[in-house]
Amino acid sequence: MGYKQYLKRNLPSLFYCLKYINHILNIDQGRGKIVFLKDLIKYRSAIKNKQVYYGPLFYAGDVDSVKRQVMEQFIKREVKENFKLIEIGSWQGASAILWGNACKKRGVVFCVEHFDIWESMPKKYWVFLESRKSRELFFHNIKSAGLKNTVLPLIGKSEIIIPILKQGYFDVVYIDGDHAYESCLKDIQNSIPLLKDGGVICGDDLNMQLNEVEYEITWANRDIDGTIIDTKSSHAYHPGVTLAVNKIFGPVSVKNTFWAMRKTGNTWEKIQL
Repeated sequence: MGYKQYLKRNLPSLFYCLKYINHILNIDQGRGKIVFLKDLIKYRSAIKNKQVYYGPLFYAGDVDSVKRQVMEQFIKREVKENFKLIEIGSWQGASAILWGNACKKRGVVFCVEHFDIWESMPKKYWVFLESRKSRELFFHNIKSAGLKNTVLPLIGKSEIIIPILKQGYFDVVYIDGDHAYESCLKDIQNSIPLLKDGGVICGDDLNMQLNEVEYEITWANRDIDGTIIDTKSSHAYHPGVTLAVNKIFGPVSVKNTFWAMRKTGNTWEKIQL
């Protein structure tokens, strides 16, 4: 390959890498170069060998082991023939792969993700979305996991896609999109009609319920996508998720930040997690 062809093919990646190493060095002056080079090698190897990649290069985290156990036990109980799950917010596909592996050959997982910057998103993530690497990595991970026929992406904003989907069609709705209050509340409200009777609506990052935190502080921080620290327990939590879940359901079933409620007619019931 000539140098012109090489530059044409690799300049976008090189430009992204320069932005990333500057970003990581600003965070951690002592370890930045080591973290960057080590993870870049891991990422390039995963792409070349068609393996799933998780790591700090794209904030592409896997589901942690404790939460994974809760989610796997939950989905095993719910999966049946012709099972249909819709996930709102997929990032690089970690939870989508978990769902897909659980219902492979018995159902399908739809993923709603727009791969774009949203208003409340922390700026540290912007570089990954601007480079389109986040979108590319999602498709790479799903394909590398052998789930391209099980996990089906619906590219676009949730407030546009969810209302046009068939109502009463899904067995499970999983919400892990924008964690700011208004966006999270809208995702929950728009998703409820999609559920079959007996279906489950669930989500991530309910670190603390509203009765466990100070309401005034929580409400004052409702528009952020990230976490704040509870003054009583010193635990971090997502104020938007806490408020939105409580607004619709009140107290819910929750374990290791994974929350869930079952639709039974016009009411909601807690489930065992």
